Amino acid sequence: MRFTPPELTSTRNFYSFDWRTGKIADCDPDFPTTLYAWDDGALDLLKPEAAFFGFVQEGETVIDCASGRFTLKPGMYFSLVDQVKISGGRGIVIARNRVGGFFMIGGPVEDKGRLKYIDGCTDSLLIPPVPVGDACLNLLYFPPGIDQTPHRIT
Repeated sequence: MRFTPPELTSTRNFYSFDWRTGKIADCDPDFPTTLYAWDDGALDLLKPEAAFFGFVQEGETVIDCASGRFTLKPGMYFSLVDQVKISGGRGIVIARNRVGGFFMIGGPVEDKGRLKYIDGCTDSLLIPPVPVGDACLNLLYFPPGIDQTPHRIT
């Protein structure tokens, strides 16, 4: 993945970036959200009153958090709060400020989503919002060669 931002604050919804360990971008000033990645390095995150939603892309990953130490494999995902240390493997973490969040580990994900989406894509809700309006984690599957129709929810 490749990302060459002119700046790190943006309202873009999709990012492509070179894999590295650390902060990738501040994604939405109206709903403070930060995208992080790790690439076989250690990623230490401490954000009181934040929830962390993550996905392991490849390799074996170790998560250390208040609930214990857990080893995750590719295709697994997690939701954690306040503080986390991630090492090994490769993946992404989205930190969302001012949401409740809760501890959860799941996966690995299936080969395609369970819900039909536009243009032959499918979607799976991996982590639901705890209270209505809270953050959630979805996995959107794009079939090879898909040309996604532009759309907007209003």
